[in-house]
Amino acid sequence: MKQIKYTLSKCVIVLLLCMAVDNCLHAQGMEDAKWWMGVKAGVNFGRVGVSEKYSVFEYLTASTNSTEKVYGSIFKNAGPSLAFTVAYSITPNISVSVQPGYLSYHFLYTTSYRWKDTLKNENILNNELKTKLHYIELPLLLRYEYSVGKVQPHLQAGAYYGFLLNGKKTSTAEEKFKDAAGESSLGTTIEDYNVNQLYIHSQYGVIGGVGVSVDLNYFRLSLECNYRYGLNNITNRKNRLEQQRMINGSYDVPDDIKLQNLEFSLHCATPLDFLIHTPGMSGKPGKVRRR
Repeated sequence: MKQIKYTLSKCVIVLLLCMAVDNCLHAQGMEDAKWWMGVKAGVNFGRVGVSEKYSVFEYLTASTNSTEKVYGSIFKNAGPSLAFTVAYSITPNISVSVQPGYLSYHFLYTTSYRWKDTLKNENILNNELKTKLHYIELPLLLRYEYSVGKVQPHLQAGAYYGFLLNGKKTSTAEEKFKDAAGESSLGTTIEDYNVNQLYIHSQYGVIGGVGVSVDLNYFRLSLECNYRYGLNNITNRKNRLEQQRMINGSYDVPDDIKLQNLEFSLHCATPLDFLIHTPGMSGKPGKVRRR
């Protein structure tokens, strides 16, 4: 919830900046805009594609499934995103853009381990592990849009490359004890782990999405929904067992995973042509050409 509130506050800031730019440009005019620049802010919901699972335990019977990680729902994994955008209109309906920015991928899973001591009493360890990976990403997108009255729906697709800044995993573990008298809790422990060495420093994938935009005098406001699909395994296989404190404290090692996320964002763009050619403009209001 804190992540969503923080992201909403960034969206409000983006909207206020757009209104300020619009007030500055309202008295000027520009037609046939080809270059655009803007900012976008939003919230993304992360998930992972697991190619192979790993555990610190090896069970004697093949039927035991206690090593299985249960990954949480995508909408439990909210993280912020922020980007700067530059676009060029190839035709009135087709444009290409680069959107460098910051994006935080979140995902969580739970584990549950049970074992019996020499007195046949059962020990239970339930653990929730949440990972946050922070990236600088460079998406390149091709966009097609068309006009429906005063709004312009659009489709876009492309690819992205990301650089890992840092990562953290938080473990929330609850220990329980079960004997003839019943089950009792032994307490909850919260631990944070630095996981930079557990993941490689780059990832890449494809991105696609839809949106709708509206021209408000001299800036364009868009609502977008995009989905990222990672194509490479981001787990560092050589360093899988390097975080000994996490292995000993939470009995956890990372699976081989590919990152994915669903992003909702607010995008505000203004014609860059105006900023470049201000001295030569007439000052007469006019319409911005739809891309």
